[in-house]
Amino acid sequence: MGIDPNPLTLREIWLMSEGKLRQEWEHTSNIMSIIHNVNCKKNKQKSADHFNPMIPKHKKSSSPGQFKTKDFYVLKGMLKNVGGPNDGS
Repeated sequence: MGIDPNPLTLREIWLMSEGKLRQEWEHTSNIMSIIHNVNCKKNKQKSADHFNPMIPKHKKSSSPGQFKTKDFYVLKGMLKNVGGPNDGS
């Protein structure tokens, strides 16, 4: 990455390398999308996300920030045994 790793933690180095990899794939997938869309029929065009392996397949179809009902039940179950500020402990 071109920096001195000594003052950084392993987590910081990993996050930086992950960010660099994501940025490079965004660039590459945009170029791949342009090449594909120029050479295909209009109804067969694909977005850059289609070519980006760093974007999970299940996140492509759903919009970010939207929860499903089952997500709330899972969260409720996880928080059921967690005491709040007034639980008397």
